[in-house]
Order: sequence, then structure tokens, then C-alpha cells
Amino acid sequence: MRRRQKIFLFFLLFGSLAVVSSFSSSSQKTEPLNKITATKESEVFWGKWEGFREGKIKLQLVFEIVKNKDNTLQCLYSMPLQGLNGEPVQSFSIEGTTVNITIPLVMFTYSGSLKEDHLTIEGVLRRGGESGPKLILKKVINISSPFRPQTPQKPYPYMEQDVKFSNLYDNIVLAGTLTYPRSGGPFPAAILISGAGPQDRNEEGFGGHRFFQVLADDLTKRGTAVLRYDDRGTAKSTGKYYDATVFDFANDAEAGFDFLKTIPFINKDKIGFVGHSEGGFVAQIVAGRRAETAFIILMAGPVMPTVDILKFQMKGASDRAAVLGEKTENITALLDNALDIALKEEGMPAVRNKMASLFNNSNLPDEQKKSFTDMFCAPEMIFAVKTNPADYLAKVKCPILALGGTKDMAVPAKENHEALRQIMAKLSHSNYEIVEFPNMNHFFQTTTNGMFYYVPQIKETMSPVAMKTMGDWILKTMGKKTN
Repeated sequence: MRRRQKIFLFFLLFGSLAVVSSFSSSSQKTEPLNKITATKESEVFWGKWEGFREGKIKLQLVFEIVKNKDNTLQCLYSMPLQGLNGEPVQSFSIEGTTVNITIPLVMFTYSGSLKEDHLTIEGVLRRGGESGPKLILKKVINISSPFRPQTPQKPYPYMEQDVKFSNLYDNIVLAGTLTYPRSGGPFPAAILISGAGPQDRNEEGFGGHRFFQVLADDLTKRGTAVLRYDDRGTAKSTGKYYDATVFDFANDAEAGFDFLKTIPFINKDKIGFVGHSEGGFVAQIVAGRRAETAFIILMAGPVMPTVDILKFQMKGASDRAAVLGEKTENITALLDNALDIALKEEGMPAVRNKMASLFNNSNLPDEQKKSFTDMFCAPEMIFAVKTNPADYLAKVKCPILALGGTKDMAVPAKENHEALRQIMAKLSHSNYEIVEFPNMNHFFQTTTNGMFYYVPQIKETMSPVAMKTMGDWILKTMGKKTN
């Protein structure tokens, strides 16, 4: 993974300030010792090994040791419940029947011994050098996946097509799925835009939840055609995700908009966007470009200044770390100062000098001082801090539905919605609605625990109430009868 996703993971996924240094340091160009020479004796370790750790944060950890064509072994790790899949470990070794693995991203080390059955490894999982719990790994062919009752099952009561469309501006091809009712067209249509991090068309992650597939299923059953697609550079779409900005993602969504206009059973005057999280920002950009956009729905889409959202996330990360019993320094104020430098200073030399001075004079360990400096001087971070979605929302003329949950730990619903009200008042834009759902998290799951680690433990993929709100609003806004 590159730095952009690591920043996202730090703020939104693990909820702990204790892991930030590993995110930034692992994004640097290093030569990890993650390959070893394959030997006859090591064959018993080849394959997938899966283990589970219970606790406040439930962990499903999978190691896969694969043989490369150059007769080397590489170890990949996955944490499916946290949305991490097939990432290379920093280092690993096999000595006789003992395997040692290091994962810097979450500061885990695992040491285990192969049992006589050659199907079990018994070992200890440590974090940050501290003694840790016993973790037993079992050799598996397929990784365990929790049952998600809302995931649609075939046959569907609507039509489904795999489609491809081109972003000619960036010369890439996006692959996706178009669902639409069996009769009654031409239909209004919604284009789903995913949040930060490379997502497939289903926005699948966090324990097998397929957020966009479930949403598309519900909206289509209510009478709206839905286009969802793999992010560029992800799954079946071409291009490079990590080299892109939100403006590039807007180009992709705009290409989907043009594609839908060519389809006879789609009402060309009733095409809009549904953006989740960062995807809500992308929706604002596209709608501002394309005056013919029929509507946008912001699912926890940022409206308030990005720097304020980042500060909210950091404060929440610090609080959650304390709840989880993690040892953290009181660095919230330090990181707030770093964000202020990134926001106010102009020119990378000035930013880096002040950032280095800030962290070098802190009480952080020496190896973390450079990691923090590099992270907060990353172009992606500087861009994010200096960006204000309100500048793009001002260009949107279509109806807007803004949704948020009171348990959202990524985008504060109350403050974000108040920012929207103030912006709309200044613009004399009255065609908008705000719905704040009690006890819903960033993914619009019903819960009293909004922490990201808890998402996989929720059976519900997306609240039926939230989906009905969106589906009915689209039909009402487009002049259709609700179901």
C-alpha cells in the first residue's frame, strides 16, 4: 500500500494513535526482508494459515506463504475483518519447524512452531514488543467468511449486466455492474461512488460486508437503475489508483455519467450520484461540473473543511485508544499543531522545516520523529488539509440529500450538517434535505458502537431505514411514485 491509503487507515480504521508511526515509516521505500529461499524442508509451510483472536478487537489473521518462480518464498498477510488483504509482511523466516513473521503496519510479530500434524502452528502474537496472547494457526484451503444476511442472492428480481465504460480523458477503462428493474423504464439512475482507499464495485471490506451491492439491490428494487464500478486500478478496472486524486476520481464518475446517457432505458435527465465518505466529495465535484446532474446524495460526505474532519478523527482516535487500554502518549495537541502547519504554511521547504522542528522537539522516540514528519509533509496530506469541499459544493445546483449517523467516527454528522446548512443559506440553495440517523455508524449500520473495529461484528450490512430514505427520496425528487 502507498502512503495515501495508510493515512486513511490510520485515521479511520484502527482508531489508535499508537500505530501511526508504523503507517508512515512503512510507506517509505525500503528493501523489506520478505523473501527467503525455498527449500525442501520449508514445503510444509507453503499455503494459507488462519487464526482468530478474540477480545475488544476481534482479529482474523491469515498468513499465506507462496513460492515464486525464482525459487523464493514470500509471506502475505490478510486481516479480513479490518479490510486488509494480501499485503506483504516486512520480514519472515523459517528455521526448522519455527516461523517468525513481522508486520510493521500494525506492529505485530508472530512466532510459532509447526506441530507434528503439519496442519497446525502454535505461537504467540505480540504487538509493539509486549507479550501477547497465544494464537493457533490452522492450515486452510479457503479463508473463513462470515454470513451476511443482506447480501443479495440470485436469482435477482431485476436485471443485471456487467458493463465497461471508458474515461477517455485519462485513457482508462472502468468495469462495473448495472442493475435495473425488469419493466417500467426509462428509469432514473444513480451512480455509486466509493470512499477512500481502493474499492471494488461492491465496496466490499470490513468482514465481508458488501455495502454497495446491498445498497444497489435495495435501490433497484424500488425502481432506480444503479451503476457501481471498480475503482481505477482495482479488480477489473484499468489505471493506477495511487497516482490519482479526487479530481481523477471525478473524471471516472463523469465517464459513468456519460455512459448511462447512451442507454435507451435510462432517463437521461434523471441521472445522479450517491457518494459515500470521500465519494461524497467526488459527487460534489462532478455535479458542479455537470449542470445536468439530477441529484446527489452525500452518505457521510464531507462538507466541513477537511482539516476539521482530520482533527475530529485524531481526537476520536486518541479517545478510542484509551478505551481499548492502549498505551499512547498525549500527542493530540502535537498532531493538531502539525495540521495547522500543513494548512497555513506555503511551499514544501517551509512546511518541512517547521514540521521537522515540531516533531524533533517533541518527546516522541527518535525513529518516530522522522516518520511523523514524512507523513504530515506528504503531498496527499497537504492537499487534503488545504482542501475545503465547500468550494465545490457552491457550484452544485441540483437537489441534495445529506445523510449522517450519530455514531460516525469519521465524519461528525452534527457539525458536518451544520456546515451544509450555513453554506446553503449563503448560496440561497433551498433544495436540500438533511437526515441524521440515531445510532448509525459511518457505513450506516445500526449500532451503539461506532468504532471501526466493531464494523465486522455487526450482522447488518446497511440499515433498511437508511436505504429506504435514499430510495424514496430519489423517486420523489425525480417525480416517481415511491414503493
